[in-house]
Amino acid sequence: FSNTVLNQRITELGTYTFVFNGDDQEHGFTIFVRELVDEDAEIKKYQDQGYNVVPVEKGFHSSDAFFDFCGWNNTVFYLKRGAYLLSKHTYDITSDADNYENTSKQDTDLMNAGHLPMGLNRCPYLNLTSCNNVKIVGSGVVDLSHLDRAERRGIVIAYANNIEISGVKFINSPEWTFITYDSENITIKDVDIFGYRQNSDAFAICNSRNVTIDNSFCRSGDDLFDVKAAGGREEAISQNVTFTNCTAWNGKARCFGIFGEVHSPISDITFKDSAVIYRDATWDNDRVCSLGIIVEQAGGSISNVTYDNIEIYKDTGRAIGCLIYSDDIENFVVDNIQYKNIKYNAELPAKFTSNGKQNTINAIIENVTANGEPLTSGNIISDEFANVTFRD
Repeated sequence: FSNTVLNQRITELGTYTFVFNGDDQEHGFTIFVRELVDEDAEIKKYQDQGYNVVPVEKGFHSSDAFFDFCGWNNTVFYLKRGAYLLSKHTYDITSDADNYENTSKQDTDLMNAGHLPMGLNRCPYLNLTSCNNVKIVGSGVVDLSHLDRAERRGIVIAYANNIEISGVKFINSPEWTFITYDSENITIKDVDIFGYRQNSDAFAICNSRNVTIDNSFCRSGDDLFDVKAAGGREEAISQNVTFTNCTAWNGKARCFGIFGEVHSPISDITFKDSAVIYRDATWDNDRVCSLGIIVEQAGGSISNVTYDNIEIYKDTGRAIGCLIYSDDIENFVVDNIQYKNIKYNAELPAKFTSNGKQNTINAIIENVTANGEPLTSGNIISDEFANVTFRD
């Protein structure tokens, strides 16, 4: 213990992280300062606008079920301040066989009725499939800590339109906390996600259009702010997705980027005015990084991706990676990837590489500082298939 006294005056709303004992992230402390809302007035406002409001009152709400909103329209699910949804463990899942076989009649009936997206055999804890004009708001908590790995996903928004999720906190999902799939016009704000387990990914924005994620904090054990295009309809592309004012703290994988599945085109993606506090995974430095485009499964393309005004306090591995990771990928295009106004500290140099096979990478770097020095062609790793342009 140190005798040093820290004095810090907080005068604005936001998320503030303090690190004690030098660079030891085990002694970090994060404070969330949010606006105090008159909940009754806000609920009345929604009702006056014609919404059906379903309030959840302050206190613990423990259930072995889930919340199926499939097909709902013009509804607000309002988690009041102090509302705490705590999931109960139902299925013992210790193997892949358990994952496929363990289910209930209720889940099976939902699957047969078309309520479950993406081939799931168990309902997500919050299921917003085929919804229109639905909001989940408030300042309550969804705690999935009691579930076995892969027992249920957190919240899934699929085949939906005009959805807002605001203010809710998610804790320790057993598999992919927050997923959008083949949906449009999604607004996410002040949603904070915590988890330590592998597969407790935070935001996976898949095959969706016109999505904004703002002012959200994630500290979890897998990818955090992620865009994918994973199977589905040919028209189900990922386009016009914007992350702003977000903070990442990652222990096992990646922070901001396009990771893994690119089965259809992904374009017009922006990561802006955001930060990485720590990222310390080094199990595969060509696959994990803070700001990444890591293509592992292809079929589409990637274009018009911007990283702007981002600070990375400490990355134990690679801060920037733009790679065609799989040797099986051919004729894949990664075009107009811009890195602007970025400062980072990292152990490994930025890397831009393809595996050949007529794959191409076109990237632009402007005002990027690595470990106190400007990023230049002399301090990155690249190959002949990567065209990296440096602007003054």
